Amino acid sequence: MDGLPLWIDWHIHPLSLARWPSDSTIIVDRRAIDRTSATFSEYLTRGQHESATPKSSNDEQAMRLALVPIAGKQLARRSPETARTIEFLGGPHTPDGDWKDHLAALRQLLDQFATLGRLDSLSAGHAYVDFLEKSLALTHTTTVKQSDLPDHEPLLEH
Repeated sequence: MDGLPLWIDWHIHPLSLARWPSDSTIIVDRRAIDRTSATFSEYLTRGQHESATPKSSNDEQAMRLALVPIAGKQLARRSPETARTIEFLGGPHTPDGDWKDHLAALRQLLDQFATLGRLDSLSAGHAYVDFLEKSLALTHTTTVKQSDLPDHEPLLEH
């Protein structure tokens, strides 16, 4: 998406168990799936789950790289989980860090993943962190000039 990462979560359920979480926005529904009163997070944690499949070290690192934009989304939403997610991904322990510390940690993480050779993913990750920095700088500035606005619309919704 114009150099930024696009993250799609696929959650596959038998049609008989499928429900739209209460906090979701339905874009397309070809099966008339019912809603549940549970939120997305609640719905994912209930019921049966398959065992995790074995992953190589390279696969695990690639999954961590893919989660860097999730940590960025948490940062944009000012989630208290941001520091913990960054640490989970292999970043530094910065529980009392501000948004600039967390951005620096995300950049450090991206640099660590360079050895994976996934140049498109790294480029998109860096573009996202740069975009996030511009957006966060605007929210922490009292005066905003039109020339300071980022080129992209923020994609911060769940």
